[in-house]
Amino acid sequence: MEELTLQRIKLLKERVNRYSNDPTKIPQDERRELSLMFAVAFKDFKDFCEIGMRFLGFGITEMQLSIAEYVQNGPKKRMVQAQRGEAKTTITALYAVWRLIQDPTCRILIVSAGEDQSNDIAVLIIRLIEQWSLMCWLRADTSRGDRSSYEHYDVNRDLRRVEKSASVSSVGIKANLPGRRADLIIADDVESITNSTTQVMRDDLLNRTKEFTAICTHGHILYLGTPQTRESVYKTLLSRGFDIRIWPGRYPEPDRLDRYLPGTLAPEIEEAIRKDPSLQSGGGLDGTRGKPTDTGRYTEEDLQDKELDYGPEGFDLQYMLDTTLSDEARTKIKLSDLMIANTGYMEAPETFMYSAEPRLLIKDPEIATPPMHGNRMYYTARASENFIKYDHKVMVVDPAGNGGDELAYCCGGACNSYVHIFSVGGFIGGTTEKNINDIIDLCLEFDIKAIKVESNMGHGTVESLFIAELQKRKINDIGVEGFYNTIQKEKRIIDTVSPVTRRHKMVFHERAIRDDWKCCIRYTPEKRTIVSCLYQMANITYDRQSLAKDDRVDALAGVVQHLSDCIAKDDDKANELREQEQAMEFYRNPMGYKNYGGKKYNEWNNLHKYSRVTRKHRW
Repeated sequence: MEELTLQRIKLLKERVNRYSNDPTKIPQDERRELSLMFAVAFKDFKDFCEIGMRFLGFGITEMQLSIAEYVQNGPKKRMVQAQRGEAKTTITALYAVWRLIQDPTCRILIVSAGEDQSNDIAVLIIRLIEQWSLMCWLRADTSRGDRSSYEHYDVNRDLRRVEKSASVSSVGIKANLPGRRADLIIADDVESITNSTTQVMRDDLLNRTKEFTAICTHGHILYLGTPQTRESVYKTLLSRGFDIRIWPGRYPEPDRLDRYLPGTLAPEIEEAIRKDPSLQSGGGLDGTRGKPTDTGRYTEEDLQDKELDYGPEGFDLQYMLDTTLSDEARTKIKLSDLMIANTGYMEAPETFMYSAEPRLLIKDPEIATPPMHGNRMYYTARASENFIKYDHKVMVVDPAGNGGDELAYCCGGACNSYVHIFSVGGFIGGTTEKNINDIIDLCLEFDIKAIKVESNMGHGTVESLFIAELQKRKINDIGVEGFYNTIQKEKRIIDTVSPVTRRHKMVFHERAIRDDWKCCIRYTPEKRTIVSCLYQMANITYDRQSLAKDDRVDALAGVVQHLSDCIAKDDDKANELREQEQAMEFYRNPMGYKNYGGKKYNEWNNLHKYSRVTRKHRW
């Protein structure tokens, strides 16, 4: 802090001390003069933040000063993400007071996930004004009608204009927001694990946060928080014109850097890594993590203790601002377990080999469609040269229900214990004549003779529509059958699909990926991803309504379900062949020679032949 600034603060302190016991006695003209003097003395928020932290009994670190600088000079729409315990909430409370110093007419609205939480930051702001003698000239005068509660607080009426909105207000995110007005919105942890678990919850939260721009038309919106999931509403901020700045607790390891969206990592951290790449290793319980970014706040030992307390998943979420492990713990279907292939629809290789080698990673933008972003998918490592016919093929149709407008489908076949997905997608408009015929055309293309229709919604109506169209087209070799599902949808889908994917028994054809996305681009940009089968597979959890749309993954689960008998038979057949091979192996080499095709085995075999000849000759 500059010497001149310190001298100004000293003079101001001496001037306000005489009124600290009874600020109501400050004359109006002098109060306004003090306001101007304080605004000039604390032109830089970092100076005010430093003395504010000292008043609260804390020091201030370089990282905290970096956060303070961004809070003051960042874009109007911005977000701060910092490790837990970095005092970002305290810094923001000091920033709110600083804004009132610079402009006492400023209206500040604090919004949090819960009303109690929003009150907490409001309490800190108000206590700074009410208990810090340096700020006594800002205090409310209840004798003249100024509000002084934690929900609604007014700075002294001599400094503000006649206004229904309080200087400082606090509400929960589920409060009635329309009609409120603010010059600064502080959205403090509006996303929590209780309101963002499912896609339905996230959509509701997103709609509520969009109200901020109407409340704060020309002002500033400042988000504070930690993403709770990979599909966090905070991830939408960039596309909505917000700037995001992240300060993790450790320097990210090289393979973790791509988990942060481009341009979001604090420039100071990126610059430090560029100058000294060794900062990215040597830390953590096993030495594989990066070193601490703010040693003034947390030492290496402190962060190790935090990791022991929270575990890897909790530490990555709370201190590295990385949701990857958190999502992986909740999601049960991993796209990385799929095998991507470009094979036929009449025959397929007998066996495939899975490997998650970097060389097999799908990078082609024509195949790596947007729903795959944030996930890794791999081509098959190797396939056998022996091709065999599919044992069974099926088309599963999931009619639109629960307010949906898509006729979802998935078709595939079983081949030697592998489930092949030929195509997956959905047709807008539901069970129209055109959509039904498009599905029939797919059956003809892939030589599918069985259409299975989920009957939960139509109770046989949709099957009748398919049968009518088949009769009209005089197609007699395709059968239509309805089926019912009674188990909770999310649990049924996961428990059906995940055992197959975990064993690397699902082969996703390139055609299926392309068809899935082709059926997505017909939707508006905000809906394209959520209707994708790949997106639904990667994000479904056991939580009810974890997805806003689940029709396509439901159809895929139906394919796996109807092919499961074939898969089981093929597994039994494979086990039987394996046992036969083991028996033949024992017969060929009962002594268990390692090189039975070599010298030892040949000697035994020659001896065996000789003994037989000798015995025959004797007789």
